[in-house]
Amino acid sequence: MDRNYLAHEQDDAINPILAAIGYNFRLILKWIRLLWLQIWATSIINQTAKIA
Repeated sequence: MDRNYLAHEQDDAINPILAAIGYNFRLILKWIRLLWLQIWATSIINQTAKIA
């Protein structure tokens, strides 16, 4: 992890926190994407079942 060049004494302390927030945000986005795909697939299956 590179050095964070923010001002004052907290510059290096906040870097791992920001990295963890970014990692968790990516996991949340992945979960939302999978949930959306599941909802979308279910709606497609329901629509094709009504047609057939």
